[in-house]
Amino acid sequence: MRHQVTRLREADVHVEVLAFRGKANPLRYLEAARRLRRVYRSQSFDVIHAHHGQSALITLGGHTSALVATFHGSDLQGLSGTGRRFSYVGYLLPRLSRIIARLADEVIVVSHHMARYLSRPDYHVIPAGIDMDLFSPMPKRDARRRCGLPLDRRLVLFVGDPLNPIKRYELARDSVALLQDTTDVELIVCCGVPQNQMPLYMSACDVLLVTSTHEGSPNAVKEALACNLPVVSTAVGDVPERLAGIEGCLVVDDSLPEAIADGVASVLESRPEIDGRSSVRSLDERVLAQQVIDVYRQAIARRRGK
Repeated sequence: MRHQVTRLREADVHVEVLAFRGKANPLRYLEAARRLRRVYRSQSFDVIHAHHGQSALITLGGHTSALVATFHGSDLQGLSGTGRRFSYVGYLLPRLSRIIARLADEVIVVSHHMARYLSRPDYHVIPAGIDMDLFSPMPKRDARRRCGLPLDRRLVLFVGDPLNPIKRYELARDSVALLQDTTDVELIVCCGVPQNQMPLYMSACDVLLVTSTHEGSPNAVKEALACNLPVVSTAVGDVPERLAGIEGCLVVDDSLPEAIADGVASVLESRPEIDGRSSVRSLDERVLAQQVIDVYRQAIARRRGK
């Protein structure tokens, strides 16, 4: 979202950011709504763009701006609680998001598969973009040296918080562990790594492993492809669409460690040199910013027609 704001400003769109963390606390949302009203007393806006369905709750009532809502995945699909079951918030959030989708002037989803969760037939598909200047391939040995990673092992990259049940870190860990009797392989976990360091890790590793239960359009997959890093993933979000036709990448339909281990092993053994970069050129942040601006224009026209 920060990058999208930067690209919109580069395109001469005036953007003000009202950031808050709801954390399922109604009081935080009430405070954010009060902050929004204070902002409105000092200036007016053509569009309010809410990222995530729950964030749009603070925009209801008290303004005349067009509302654009972007849904990123869990807001429409639900949030997993501990034990990979849905928490009460996970059940409530999609219902609130579908209400927001009906009320918004225009709706954006980050992948086509999310459209089935919407309560309206019209929508736009605009995934999160890639900084193609930042995410580009570099020599593996140089990247490993800069990251302090071993030069003589096969490295499997896991991107995400191991404590987030959606990411299923344990599944990734157990899958790679099955290979360690026959392959000198190590699982590299990237959590909290600054974004400008991520291309180094993606260039240093041999394969990105994604084991999530659900996603919208995972950035790590697109960024890995921009770095020409092979990807092995569960069939989640728009990943099957992203990896279709890319030799050296693999979607595993089974969530058993043995099946995922077999997929990782096949990629490590073949040592593919993929051309993932060409498949994601259309996701350049500057290109997608123009698509967002087009949605803003449509939202303004719709609001004025009401």
